[in-house]
Amino acid sequence: MAEDVHALHMRRRGPNHQRTLHAANNLAVCLANCGFDARRRAVLRDAYDRATNVLGVEDHTTYLLRTGLASSLYRVGEAPREDMVEAAALLEISVRVAPETYGAAHENTAFVLRFHRRVSNSIDAFDSGSTSQRPTKRRRLRLRDVDRRAEVASAEPKIPNEARVSRAGMRDSHAWAHFYGKGLTTLSQWGEQDDEEEDDDDDGEDDEESSSSLPSPPPPQDEPRSRCVVS
Repeated sequence: MAEDVHALHMRRRGPNHQRTLHAANNLAVCLANCGFDARRRAVLRDAYDRATNVLGVEDHTTYLLRTGLASSLYRVGEAPREDMVEAAALLEISVRVAPETYGAAHENTAFVLRFHRRVSNSIDAFDSGSTSQRPTKRRRLRLRDVDRRAEVASAEPKIPNEARVSRAGMRDSHAWAHFYGKGLTTLSQWGEQDDEEEDDDDDGEDDEESSSSLPSPPPPQDEPRSRCVVS
């Protein structure tokens, strides 16, 4: 909406009209709230140069644009030194003209004095290499979906998934049935594979069935045998 209003004033009144410049300041405020800092600085720089030439340095619209441009350059103390120096130079103009425009006790005068002092302290801290006087960088919390998944997982009872555990056994049974139907394997090969796996669990005991007769066919699908040892 702010972009539409600014474009409407540009078409009807031109870029140098006071209402157009005031609309540019409102657009810059919206851009700042959305986090579009680079575009905000571009809009403010163009509008401030026009306001200075057309309205003068003491006009209220020029004051708003100058303060906004200084704020966009300062970036809460996180800007490069040259940007903070430019912000301090802009605020020096406001410090000089604000008492004459608004009065020494006006809130705009008090605000620009505090702002200029803060920027000057940040430049001094930057030059001295001290980090204690620099504004701390604001960190934003990023809520991730993994946090919610962890809470849900911890709240649910930990019940083993028997179907997933026996999935390997089901794949083995299906694969054996497929190759057995095509004549690529025999019952004896299936039994020899199972006997080798059972030898580790029998502690050396002989399997009488394996030596006297053919091994049994694969188990039914409802209770498949698994080759994986689940601990």
